Amino acid sequence: MKNVITIVVLTFLISGCTSINFNKRYKNANWDTVLIAPLTGPNAQIVDEEIEHALATSDKITVVSSNLVKLKLKEFALMDEYNTNPTAAILQLAKEMNADGIVIGSVETQPSKSTDQMTPSYSSIYVKLLDTKDMSIVFSSRHESHSFFSTPKSLLQYVSHKTIDELEKALSKLDK
Repeated sequence: MKNVITIVVLTFLISGCTSINFNKRYKNANWDTVLIAPLTGPNAQIVDEEIEHALATSDKITVVSSNLVKLKLKEFALMDEYNTNPTAAILQLAKEMNADGIVIGSVETQPSKSTDQMTPSYSSIYVKLLDTKDMSIVFSSRHESHSFFSTPKSLLQYVSHKTIDELEKALSKLDK
């Protein structure tokens, strides 16, 4: 019985550990600034706020939140370009601000269908951190969750925290 418990605990510990999808050549890249682009998709504002709350006061790297990015897009007269080609506008802004990287991503949500169809609520977040010099992917994260009993908003908050944990780990790897 003791061996069975040990095996179960070890299996749980091993499966509970995650390794983030991080491009190792950026380890210790010594970045100073990263812009967080406004995420796209339904309820993206919820995730933007969660990311801003978690990362805005980072002591390792300057993180410009999506709300400030929107203001900077206006300041640098890039809103028209942002409306037609968001990634190009964010990249241009990053160059204007001497940012090392940009975080872009998308949010998907779907409420559960009627009980006859038995379709659960669904929420997912996909983000990636790009190097502004060559647009290489430095880090990427995708999390999703399904539930018959939770709302898409609560599922989105759950996957937001998982995404933020990985994003924080990626940003810490960029540190000296």
